[in-house]
Amino acid sequence: MGGDADPLADLDNQAAQMAELDLVISFDNATVQIAGAIGKKTWVLVSAPPFWMYVLDKHDSPWYPAARLFRQTEADGWVGVIDDVRDNLLRDY
Repeated sequence: MGGDADPLADLDNQAAQMAELDLVISFDNATVQIAGAIGKKTWVLVSAPPFWMYVLDKHDSPWYPAARLFRQTEADGWVGVIDDVRDNLLRDY
């Protein structure tokens, strides 16, 4: 996201900037929570073991219907997750 806005100091502006994007891709953090809360299509990179709110063995979120989860299959196993995200970006965008 561009501009001089500080996302930690101005959450409204951060949400407004995200609303203009086609897709948000991030690991679990405040960006994902805001994007999910405003209903923005969001791809979440989920670590193993997952934070409780990402439950087990699902690729969607009960809290954020527009979110899609890309999961590690083992701790620190990000290569497969990034490959999966890349493949989906190439196919969908």
